[in-house]
Amino acid sequence: MNNSNENKKERVEQMFDAIAPRYDMLNHLLSFGIDNRWRRQVAKLIKKHNAKNVLDVATGTGDLLIAIDKQCSCQILGLDLSAEMVEIGRKKLTKRGVKAQMMQGDAENLPFESGSFDAVTCAFGVRNFGDIKRGVSEFYRVSAPGALCAILEYSPNQQKGLWNSLFRFYFKRVLPFVGGVISGNRAAYRYLPDSVDGFYAESEFVELMSAIGFEKCKAKSIMGGVVTLYTGYVAVR
Repeated sequence: MNNSNENKKERVEQMFDAIAPRYDMLNHLLSFGIDNRWRRQVAKLIKKHNAKNVLDVATGTGDLLIAIDKQCSCQILGLDLSAEMVEIGRKKLTKRGVKAQMMQGDAENLPFESGSFDAVTCAFGVRNFGDIKRGVSEFYRVSAPGALCAILEYSPNQQKGLWNSLFRFYFKRVLPFVGGVISGNRAAYRYLPDSVDGFYAESEFVELMSAIGFEKCKAKSIMGGVVTLYTGYVAVR
């Protein structure tokens, strides 16, 4: 990994450690709670796939773990780079009676044997990787034959129309200001829209997943193109 990728990873880890205490409150406040609907869509896919052993990467404080636990009877493990996020997440899971496990770890160097999981998920975390291709390659490596990969991510500004113009104004102007004031970390909430603008276009990310080895890769636009749900599968060998 080159130095720029490693430096990005260190900055992201420090940033999320710093905002962890108010992360949940701001996340739901600034998205008006809609982010939980998006996670439920992933949980429904996991249920439909009949997954029994799920890894959620860049799990944050475990919101996707909670969504999956509500819909599925399976073993769930969440991994995140930020130790502070994991600590807060563990307390939240215990309070809610969710039996999923959480651990600190690096998405680009997953500490699991190849073929360990029959579903791998990631919600709003891939764009934060130091090396995105390496991270998604790790998703593929730890996926068992027939496994599902489901990735939620904000979409770069590709759509036209009034709705997308309004959302982008909110996303680039209002959210960074409010998030910065409440969290006390303006840089973190300026980073959010910048990281989205720097992410792959939908077709490019589908191509990346396919090149890595996933099959039947698709991108589903949600909420008028604000968010994209990417899916792919590992061939049954």
